[in-house]
Amino acid sequence: MLKLAPYYRVVAVDLPAHGDSPPAYRLTIRGLAELLADFCAEQGLERIALVGHSLGGNIALELALARPDLVQRLVLVDAAIDARRLPAFARVHVLPGYGWVLLRLRIMFNTWISLSGASVPHVHGGGLIRPWLRRSWHMLKHDPAGMQYILQGLFANPLSTRLSQVQATTLVMSGQFDGLVPLALSRQVARAIPRARLVVIPHALHNPMDEQPVRFERALLAFLRETEA
Repeated sequence: MLKLAPYYRVVAVDLPAHGDSPPAYRLTIRGLAELLADFCAEQGLERIALVGHSLGGNIALELALARPDLVQRLVLVDAAIDARRLPAFARVHVLPGYGWVLLRLRIMFNTWISLSGASVPHVHGGGLIRPWLRRSWHMLKHDPAGMQYILQGLFANPLSTRLSQVQATTLVMSGQFDGLVPLALSRQVARAIPRARLVVIPHALHNPMDEQPVRFERALLAFLRETEA
């Protein structure tokens, strides 16, 4: 399995309300993009290749638009660029009065399978079951209220009309059978961003980095190597 770390300095950012990071006061998409910019400044990173998945793709695109001097290369993986165009089931978590409850119930359901998910290593053979178990385990660390606030910010930040302004060299990646961000939406994003290319990961759903890790890493590494100059 290919690894990026031997070839590049790789930093995985734990966003507020995710993982071990507590909710922050800047939970809008623009605020989260500013937090990423502040993090890069603190780390002395002046030019970066930024990879964003799903919600993170919206944040990454916001930062690329605001800071073209910082984001030289952009990778959007099943990115929720315009959440209003996602399937109806993706919008239930932001319903007034019900969204927090539904999100909390989903997290509670994940507790039943959390022990199985905890045993799945970060490096595994892909597929569908093991990635689902592993991500269910990690979702237990999400803060429901903070996540709902971020999701509301996602729906309030459609970026489809600004795609033509992207200056970074861009790769759009999509799982072939993604039901949350359908392939058709990723195709539209790739067509709207100047000189962007689209890579479809066969037999993957919404998380190709977990479901087809070898194919995902090969495609990402090839893009980074081809665009280094």
